[in-house]
Amino acid sequence: MSAVSVADVTIDGGHALRVRYNATDGGENDEDLDANGIIVDPVAVGLAIPQAVTTTTVVVPAPATSAAGTLPTTGSNSLNMVYIALAALGLGAAIVFVLQSLRKTRTI
Repeated sequence: MSAVSVADVTIDGGHALRVRYNATDGGENDEDLDANGIIVDPVAVGLAIPQAVTTTTVVVPAPATSAAGTLPTTGSNSLNMVYIALAALGLGAAIVFVLQSLRKTRTI
């Protein structure tokens, strides 16, 4: 989905994430892709149920150093952290959306 914006907002004094996107009849964000006067919104809301977390202690030997006394390059990739952050942001936005929807249905 292109042209998505996410922003921190305050709703009724509470923190929330606002997710905005455009859907055009027959366009990229119209699930049926037909310009037929009906936009089928492909967005689905999900709620992740946290699983129990277990911790394990692992003893790791001290890292080796080079002749210059610096740590060697480990090949770690910071792009993985970006993917994890985007996934967490998307999950957070979905949870906020569900909670806001539930709150609106209770007040009607």
